[in-house]
Amino acid sequence: MINKYGAWVAPEFLRKEKLLPQSDIYHLGYILYRILTGEYFSYSADEDFEAKLSSISFTQHLPSSDKDFLTNLITFFKKTLNPDPTKRFANTKEFKDYIAHFFHIEELSSVTFNLAYFMNSLYLETMEEENNRLKEELAYTIPEKRKEVEPEAALADSQLAENILAGLDEKKSSKLKLIIPIIAAVVIVAAVAVFYVIQTQKAVKEQAQQMKTMKDMETQLALLKKKQDETQDKYLEQLKTLEEKKTTTEEEQKNKEEEIKRLKQWREEQQRKEEERIKAEQEVLKKQQELEEQQKKEAAEAERNRKEEADKKKLEEERKRLEEERNKVTVGQLIPLIEATEKPVKIKGRDPIFPSRIRKFYAGNKGINVRANFLIDENGSVINVRVLSKIPEDLEKIIVKTLKKWKYQPAKKNKVRVKVWVHVSLKISF
Repeated sequence: MINKYGAWVAPEFLRKEKLLPQSDIYHLGYILYRILTGEYFSYSADEDFEAKLSSISFTQHLPSSDKDFLTNLITFFKKTLNPDPTKRFANTKEFKDYIAHFFHIEELSSVTFNLAYFMNSLYLETMEEENNRLKEELAYTIPEKRKEVEPEAALADSQLAENILAGLDEKKSSKLKLIIPIIAAVVIVAAVAVFYVIQTQKAVKEQAQQMKTMKDMETQLALLKKKQDETQDKYLEQLKTLEEKKTTTEEEQKNKEEEIKRLKQWREEQQRKEEERIKAEQEVLKKQQELEEQQKKEAAEAERNRKEEADKKKLEEERKRLEEERNKVTVGQLIPLIEATEKPVKIKGRDPIFPSRIRKFYAGNKGINVRANFLIDENGSVINVRVLSKIPEDLEKIIVKTLKKWKYQPAKKNKVRVKVWVHVSLKISF
């Protein structure tokens, strides 16, 4: 690579370092440097890079009076040809944004479209011819030389085939059910691919034909104008010859004047016809140009719509991702009860049982209401109890101890076991 292409390769390639996106940026800058200066860019480590680019001269016509333009152009080369990749444009977006901002090219896609359009018109026929030749080559099958099989070997082969087929017959019906849908899917995909290729080639051919038609019109118009100029030159030459023609008699003078008159009338008629024809050609060319402009606008609009749809799809995917992140839970995570997709279900647990001493003390009291919150973990166990009602401490201890023995089927969110706080109300009477 180094021997063949020399200075074309990026400095980091020569240094045997890892190639980066900035290596492509270097090549783009190198090509533009070659186009504008007519020279190959070269740089060695002992040279001053800044000074080298500050004194370049251009072979192409550039607005030399516009100092800002030249400064921006030199900065452009500094940010593409710098031997240090980190000092170049970081990516192609930054590269394109710099061009759009400083060199008055707002949209590069139209340039790309015109270039692709032009390349298609140049090479479409060649590409089709090559494709046809390749198809012919691929279609050719090399004949295989048949080998003569000895009788004993043939008999053995036939018996082997019978044994294989006997085993295959058993599997044939089950495999056939699988093979038929696969073949159908392959046929459908192939049909869609062929249709897409045909439509694409048709569009390319139409674009190439339009370009050829416009080019032919422009050529025809140029020939008409050239012919008009040649006719005008001949007319002036003939008129000059007639005017300089000497006459000796009145009759000769009269004939001369009549010839000049007929020549002028003929020229006026010719000019009228030529101008009408040129005008007609110009109208057709104008309509063709308007059609092409309309097609470009439609293509640009379609591209904008495609980008908008892609952006919408990307935003929707991001929204779904964030939604999934929000809904994502881990085993044992504490969540509000309302967010649980499956609420906890009590499996076992009895009401509080009080000792005889406490029952005697509170005998006749039938209206003690107890409200409490308790935390159920991912295994369905009650691991924490908070009594909300104001009740005597001796009763609260027994109620808390009883509730902690209750067992539940744990709550779940999206089939993941989680922790939740649950509220319970009890009525105690003695």
